[in-house]
Amino acid sequence: MIGLSENGKVEVLGSDADLHWHEHFIAFLAAIVKPKIYVELGLNTCTLFNRIIPYAAQLIGLGLDSSSRKYMQMSAKTRFIYADTKAFAQYLSNNPIQIDMLAINAGHSKNAIEQDFEAYFPFVASDGIIILHDNRYFENVEQTDTGCRDGCFAIDKLFHSTDEYEILTIPVAVPPGLKLCKKRMLQLA
Repeated sequence: MIGLSENGKVEVLGSDADLHWHEHFIAFLAAIVKPKIYVELGLNTCTLFNRIIPYAAQLIGLGLDSSSRKYMQMSAKTRFIYADTKAFAQYLSNNPIQIDMLAINAGHSKNAIEQDFEAYFPFVASDGIIILHDNRYFENVEQTDTGCRDGCFAIDKLFHSTDEYEILTIPVAVPPGLKLCKKRMLQLA
């Protein structure tokens, strides 16, 4: 597999990277898009978050485990928010920002994904990208093993109401599954 290394160079990645293909893909996308504001919901070890640092002007990582902060590469560009997604969305209601790239990877239930998508969508910039992770249903794979739970079923609802966004499924036959949504204000034919 080809991807971006930790230092931002394109390289061939070994088979141990196969389960983390999405991190390489998202980092590559960030290298192209160069988001002004990147927000990641659901930090754990900050692996993806830290890979985005060279490409984004400002990064906000949200997590419920305060120990996640120790993994974040702290700089003037990065900010760790210790809160749940609902509380931070309420904060943004009074302090709005325009998110160019949003990674939703916090709650993996159908309800959590729907709620996060709806709560954060108003803060996504026009042509901004929303990344939905751990959301593909795999037959014969225990969904709790991939972190998906029933979150993969939230996508069905999102697919049916796409007046304001486009959804692209990255067609990879291995977990965890990845969807990209692009917010649009106008669809040009």
